[in-house]
Amino acid sequence: MDTGNVIRPLILEESSNDAEALASSLRNAGYAVRYRHIEDNEDLQSALDEQAWDILLATSQVGDYRALDAVATIKRAG
Repeated sequence: MDTGNVIRPLILEESSNDAEALASSLRNAGYAVRYRHIEDNEDLQSALDEQAWDILLATSQVGDYRALDAVATIKRAG
């Protein structure tokens, strides 16, 4: 694996197993993955406060939290 090929995704998914499956797919494609599993706006805000992320990978909705809500939060955060 090329360590220069690191991707840092935020993964909005129902379960940590689903998030890990997505991360595993990226690893199988040759990426070094440093991801954070999120399920709600609180998780997202905490992640955004910690560091910069490369991409949001999201199911359409987790509980009452929609992927579009996550995108809006990320846009507001700059």
